[in-house]
Amino acid sequence: MGKVCNKCGRELPFNEFYKAETKDGLRGNCKSCHYERSKKWRQENPGRQEELARKWRKENPGRDKENHKRWREANRERDNGNKREWSRNNRDYEIERAKKYRTENREKCSAYGKHWRQQNKEFHLELNKRWRKENPVNYKEMLSRANDKRRLRLKNNNVSYKAVLERDGFVCYLCNKPVKLEELHFDHIVPLSRGGGHKEENISVTHATCNLRKHNKTVEEYFEHTAELTDAKV
Repeated sequence: MGKVCNKCGRELPFNEFYKAETKDGLRGNCKSCHYERSKKWRQENPGRQEELARKWRKENPGRDKENHKRWREANRERDNGNKREWSRNNRDYEIERAKKYRTENREKCSAYGKHWRQQNKEFHLELNKRWRKENPVNYKEMLSRANDKRRLRLKNNNVSYKAVLERDGFVCYLCNKPVKLEELHFDHIVPLSRGGGHKEENISVTHATCNLRKHNKTVEEYFEHTAELTDAKV
């Protein structure tokens, strides 16, 4: 059971007709015919549709957003597909827009990224691994830039490791256990890659194994990581 289109004469299901304030609640033309008619009108009246749309939005503030929201909820898959296609066709614009947003919302993006990585650790590691494999040149350039920045910070700061030893003694600041001379390492408490400075206040005595295990984590992240490893073993 359906309805006959006034334009093409086909009998179609009711869902092939747009709703309207008519006796049966539907337009006389089917969706296909309505689309072709609208397309022809837009071609014959360039710019007119945009002008009418602006006028309607001005006379009905907020209704366009409500309509868009209702449509997106009812057509979620189609909406997501449209967004993906638009992003592919406007990649340069999307990259610039995302870059601008991150610049203006640096702290918010950093907090969100940290939370997401904590919730998706395995997936994040897999993404990094795949990216490094697919982009070996970019990865080497990124490492080179990071090393250049680190060397510059090291070059511009004079640190007395003797003074650090006199201050801390041969005790690891991470595990509070004695450190033998052959195990001695000096670690940046706040990693250089995380914005820490190469200065005596940010350097402390540690075991080689503790230092390598900490890698570029903060102290808080290091203790969280060791707690997770302990729980996993139990």
